[in-house]
Amino acid sequence: DELKVKKSKTFHRWDKMLERYAVQEARLAKGRGRINEKRGSKLWDDMIDSLKGLDPVTQIKEVNSYFNAFTYQSDIKNYDIKDYWATPYQFLSRAKGDCEDFAAAKYLALRALGFHSNQLRLVVGYDRARGGAHTVTLVVVNGHVLTLDIGDNTIVEMAAVKMFDPFYSVTESEGW
Repeated sequence: DELKVKKSKTFHRWDKMLERYAVQEARLAKGRGRINEKRGSKLWDDMIDSLKGLDPVTQIKEVNSYFNAFTYQSDIKNYDIKDYWATPYQFLSRAKGDCEDFAAAKYLALRALGFHSNQLRLVVGYDRARGGAHTVTLVVVNGHVLTLDIGDNTIVEMAAVKMFDPFYSVTESEGW
């Protein structure tokens, strides 16, 4: 059972990433994007354009596979800080990131493809198989709650995921 909560400091990194993403999009719309934003934006636009018009299940599979082709790298190695949530443009321009970067990029790609926020969740929890905190993207399509995870192109129903204990989930405006 879920309990809707007011957004709090728990969601701070997600909210900050969304704010940076909005600023980057505004700069790009004015033709003033930074080099890494422009590089990431080109990859983003090409990927989104290639998936428009496809059925939702194919879009989900392709988004998951597209981002899973990138390299996992910790924030310490990537940004020289303990925890940083990259925008999709930052993630794409570096072609590497940690689980939040993969999950956020998948979430925002599906939003860009027309999925409504009530169909999506970014879920932070404890992955017992990996032995640590982990973030995944959930998408609801045709009545099924599907999990998009890094390193696995297989889309799995959340009910079948046994080694992941969710702490909280968010959309752009709500938290649970």
